[in-house]
Amino acid sequence: MSKPGKFGKVIVAALVAATVLTPLFAFGAPTPAKADVAPPSTTPRDPYYFPDTGHYLSGRFRQYWYDHGGLYVFGLPITKTYMEKSTDGNEYLTQYFERARFEYHPENNYPYDVLLTLLGNVAIQGREGEQPFQPAADAQNPNGAYSPQTQHNIDPDFWPFWNQYGGLQNFGFPKSEAFQEKNAADGNTYKVQYFERERMESHPEATDPKYKVLLGLLGNEYAAKIGISDSVRAPETSPPTGDAIPGGLGQNWPAPHLSYGFNAFLQGNPDGAGFNSQTTSAITGAGFNWIRFQLIWRDFEPSKGQYNWGPLDIQVNAANQAGLKVLLSVVKSPDWADPIAVSQGHAGSLPEDQDAFYNTMRLVAGRYAGKINAYEIWNEQNLAGEVGGHVDVAPYVATLKNGYLGVKKNDPNAAVLFGGLTPTGFKDPSVAIDDTVYLQQFYAYNNGEGKQYYDVLAAHPGSAANLPDWKYPDNPGPGHCSPTAIQRFGAQEGTCWNGGPDFYFRRVEDQRAIMEQNGESGKQIWLTEFGWDACQNLPVPQNYDYCALTSDQQQADNLVRAYQLARDNWPWMGVMFVWNLNYASIPGISQGDEKYGWSVLGPGFAPRPAYDALKNMPK
Repeated sequence: MSKPGKFGKVIVAALVAATVLTPLFAFGAPTPAKADVAPPSTTPRDPYYFPDTGHYLSGRFRQYWYDHGGLYVFGLPITKTYMEKSTDGNEYLTQYFERARFEYHPENNYPYDVLLTLLGNVAIQGREGEQPFQPAADAQNPNGAYSPQTQHNIDPDFWPFWNQYGGLQNFGFPKSEAFQEKNAADGNTYKVQYFERERMESHPEATDPKYKVLLGLLGNEYAAKIGISDSVRAPETSPPTGDAIPGGLGQNWPAPHLSYGFNAFLQGNPDGAGFNSQTTSAITGAGFNWIRFQLIWRDFEPSKGQYNWGPLDIQVNAANQAGLKVLLSVVKSPDWADPIAVSQGHAGSLPEDQDAFYNTMRLVAGRYAGKINAYEIWNEQNLAGEVGGHVDVAPYVATLKNGYLGVKKNDPNAAVLFGGLTPTGFKDPSVAIDDTVYLQQFYAYNNGEGKQYYDVLAAHPGSAANLPDWKYPDNPGPGHCSPTAIQRFGAQEGTCWNGGPDFYFRRVEDQRAIMEQNGESGKQIWLTEFGWDACQNLPVPQNYDYCALTSDQQQADNLVRAYQLARDNWPWMGVMFVWNLNYASIPGISQGDEKYGWSVLGPGFAPRPAYDALKNMPK
């Protein structure tokens, strides 16, 4: 991903097409080099009414208008949004303002999906032979700027305005020198300068310094010139809807407090229809309405650009047909996306080819817009084994950013989640980094850059065999050791599974505190994996010895209490996904598989006590 550079006061950007703005560098107030590096707008998209003209401003037009100067820069809307041919001969969703004309270009990356028509170019047609429009030498004015592309100086009176209110994206390159011109609107003469998209006017008579520079009324002038119809000028009697809202309304996250979900296995082949139906029926039958499952990128795109849509289509359709909301967890790069890591024996790393990840997420979000409600970017990225053998915040920020921008490009309604961290006390990047340490590093990286690239923070709190209400070190728990732990690790009674905060469900409170310390209190946490492993009557998987300390009934009690705790004490909690619903129901799965004991359904979808308890608990 390229980034803008700064070269003093000389404009060194390029306009590669008449209606597509792609600056290569920035100067003054930086303009993003690519849409990928622009933070998303926080301005609402819902229609806003202007009684002065009787028109609504909505969607991406409302965001762009507000974010780039609003009424002062663009003036009032004077038409509704409607399809109209532009200066390039193509039709776009369009809205006129007193001083500008907006076009919606969904084919462009954000924020260049909104462009201003080249009204400055239109206004000077036929005047190119006049002296102010002739090429000029660099005036070397320290209070102005020079464009070698158009060979014109930006006048010192206009440079601060150009620089402050959007620069190249809003105004384009200068197309004239500053000169005196009679204003057709009021008959007065002002110093003016033409730019590709606008005309700036100097108003020294203004008592308020802010209004000493204004844009000309090019929106009004162009509307009169081409004779737009009275029907689009007429006051609107109701707000715009559907395709009349540029870019749509978007989705307001967070989700309601509290929502209920399961991690569940869905088969990705046509023969799995019966299994999938039983799975989704078990979710809805328990009164839950979310499902989380994974997209293994290395399986989905084994060769670059070759996508295996079939399994994901089946899974998404099965969930949608049951009326479930879908959270898709995206993990594990293909070998071609990071060949260096693969050569070092670390498959499934964070991608080196970030553009490929952006493109994949863009395509997935476009195909399943309205069908997948949320995307979790990676899983437990504080574990070395999940990210290529070495834990580092920087490549994850890049991955999160490209995942976010890819999703939002084609589905602004979908939530994007910071990947859930695994609770661990390790501080060795070749193994793992403590989850709270990692989160602090994330917020500190590049002055908090990553905060703009997620809607919700996912978390995977610990549990071991400790009760939901316990919190380290206040309630250290009994520290009981299972026989296998004593035998395998030489552990002593009283020392097991209670020696740090990562063994406790309320670990998530520590992550929440870090969020709030970093100004993120407005965002929710979703528990995308939580549960208790119960294997008293099952083989004990290696490294999961604590499961022998939790009975089936205790698993049920703990899960219900976890929801109660979140409901009563955590107003910032959104969706909580139990790990897991049905892995013990997968045909042929071994009872010794580490996922088996967490399952609340047994073989043949037989309910364990936890399933019945979750089904019957108040929601």
